[in-house]
Amino acid sequence: MSQQLNKFAEQYIEGFDISFDLNSYAETGSDEYSGSTELGVDVSKQFFNDRLSVQIGGNVGLEGEDNEPGDDMNGITGDLVIEYNITKNGVYKLQGFDKSEYEDILDGRIRKTGIAFIFNKEFRSFKNLFNKKEEEEQEARVYE
Repeated sequence: MSQQLNKFAEQYIEGFDISFDLNSYAETGSDEYSGSTELGVDVSKQFFNDRLSVQIGGNVGLEGEDNEPGDDMNGITGDLVIEYNITKNGVYKLQGFDKSEYEDILDGRIRKTGIAFIFNKEFRSFKNLFNKKEEEEQEARVYE
């Protein structure tokens, strides 16, 4: 179902990236079934030649005990992720986030807020990860 919603959004909505995700959680260690089903909705937009990305979204409870009316985390919770590519090739990124995530151990949602420094590099072996010469050659090929 998630794939069909994503294909529909891709065809008919321009200017934004929209993604849907369907998640089901089941409580373990109980004789009775207890769980929930949520529809995740995320909308993202790129700015400044794809150097800045802003993503908003959240989860809508569809089924289960965790989706009782009046629950603080019910509905789209207003998740926000802002990511900035420090380098043009995206190896170094800075990310700020405020999001709600399902925690298996606690059997519920928790709120996470923070800042992250991200190092993202492709490599074939650990030797290539720290080889500066190959990195410069690869960047030169990308920008030619």
